[in-house]
Amino acid sequence: MKYIKILFLNLLIIGISIVLTWLSMEIDFVLQFGNYSSNISITLGFLILLMGLYFRIKSSLYFYSRNLSILNLKPQDILITDGIYSISRNPLYIGIILIFLGIVLLYGSMTGIFLWIISFLFCDWWVRKKEEKRMQIKFKNTFEVYKKRTPRWI
Repeated sequence: MKYIKILFLNLLIIGISIVLTWLSMEIDFVLQFGNYSSNISITLGFLILLMGLYFRIKSSLYFYSRNLSILNLKPQDILITDGIYSISRNPLYIGIILIFLGIVLLYGSMTGIFLWIISFLFCDWWVRKKEEKRMQIKFKNTFEVYKKRTPRWI
C-alpha cells in the first residue's frame, strides 16, 4: 500500500506541475514570450525531474518505514534525522521543487520560471514560519541540535 501511495502522490505532483507549466505556456503565448526549449534545457529538465523523484521517493520511504504519514499538518511523533534527512531537513519539499523546475525546463516556459521562483519562495516561507516552528515546539532541544547540523534545503 505504501508504494501505491508514493506512486500516486508523485504522479499527482507531476500532474500539477504539468498543468501549471501548461498554464504558464498559455501566459507566455499571450505575452509573446519566446520559448527557450533546447536540447540542453530538455536534458537538464529531465535530470532535475529525476533528482526530484529521487528525493520524494527516498524521503517517502523513510516516512512510511517509521509508520508516519506524509500528508500531515501537525508535527510527527518521530523526528527523522538519518538517511536523506541527514543532508536536508526538507527532502520532500526539495522533491516537489525539483519536479516542478524539471518540468518547467522541459517545456521551456519563461512564465514557468517565474512561477517556480514564487513556489520556491512560498515553500521556504511555509517551512520557516509554520513547519519548523511546530517542530521546535514538539521536539525542543533535539530539533535545535538537528537544525544546527542539517541545512534546511541542501
